[in-house]
Amino acid sequence: MVQTPEFGGAEKHLIDFVRRMDDAIHCVILCFSEDFYTRALEDRPNVRIEKLPLIRTNKFLSFWRVFLRHRNGVLVFVKGVFDHYPLSAYLAARLSGVKRVIVIEHLIADPVPPPQSGPPLVQVVKRLFGWRTRYLLARRVQSRLGHLTVCVSEAIRRRLVEEYGYPADRTLTIRNGIDLARYSPEADREGVSERCIRNDRTIVCAARLSSVKRIDLLLDALARLKELHSGWRCLILGTGPMRDDLLSQAHRLNLLEHVSFIGHVDDVRPFLKRADLFVLTSDKEGLPLALLEAMAMGIPPVVTDVGGTGEVVIDGDNGRIVQPGSVEAIERAIGYMLDHEGERKRMGQAAMLHMRRHFDIEQSMERLRQVVLSPCPQ
Repeated sequence: MVQTPEFGGAEKHLIDFVRRMDDAIHCVILCFSEDFYTRALEDRPNVRIEKLPLIRTNKFLSFWRVFLRHRNGVLVFVKGVFDHYPLSAYLAARLSGVKRVIVIEHLIADPVPPPQSGPPLVQVVKRLFGWRTRYLLARRVQSRLGHLTVCVSEAIRRRLVEEYGYPADRTLTIRNGIDLARYSPEADREGVSERCIRNDRTIVCAARLSSVKRIDLLLDALARLKELHSGWRCLILGTGPMRDDLLSQAHRLNLLEHVSFIGHVDDVRPFLKRADLFVLTSDKEGLPLALLEAMAMGIPPVVTDVGGTGEVVIDGDNGRIVQPGSVEAIERAIGYMLDHEGERKRMGQAAMLHMRRHFDIEQSMERLRQVVLSPCPQ
């Protein structure tokens, strides 16, 4: 079950998972938003896409009727950047009689909001009945309505268990993996526009152009970088609601000679083949597939220390990790990597080896398949 309006890592992860299911296993994708799946899975006879309108009213009954049609199966809630299911959806799932309810968490939850201050009596009332109490109670009930919560990074799991009270024995980590045959340094450059092919050192950022990805910080860092370093170019792959604002910012910072907004690309490999450095400056992540793809192709990354990035990037060994929100730290790390070609190549090689040893998609998907299909008591 998915309800995201734009294609991203969670959607790619779902497609990779479904493609690896045995033909004997019938898969139905309940799609409450854009259909990114029919075309990608049209060669899979065991897969059916069920396009449904977004549920806004009579939520419990509406979800229950949908789930009732699939009560003989396992229901998987896929939660990406936009995915927030009401508590009534989880309750409807359990009461519909489905065999198991599993939640896949792709994005780290926000920190638990602190208790509100105020006079002692007011604090007591808020602790008992306030928004924070109701919010945490709903999350804890949700975690117990599901049979299992699968997190794509340990950072996600740790926050859910330690801050939100998820049951530790029913919350596990299965990290994202990467198709090592598809993402390798042997990929060719076909498909890259001639305007992107220059002798400059190339920085690639692949991300949705949304506020959480903080491309605005990257542009500010690049504006500082161009005052100290020459002979580089940045290609920004992706689209999103902040595209116009970011283009205006790049123009205002006189970056258009250095920065190209490429837009959505179906295949990032030709661009990564041109890259000397991969950069991701997000405020919030789970375990970004774009990062794994770049590292698998031997591209050293500069990333902010958010979500599960620190579970992949070992600072100074296979890339650089910087403090989130710091333009200065981002600029210094990029500048260092551009200036030190030997270090850049060494880290790129280490990144590729790290992916091959620990992030094989076949192992990750096999473990997820076993978890989803394994029986468990109601």
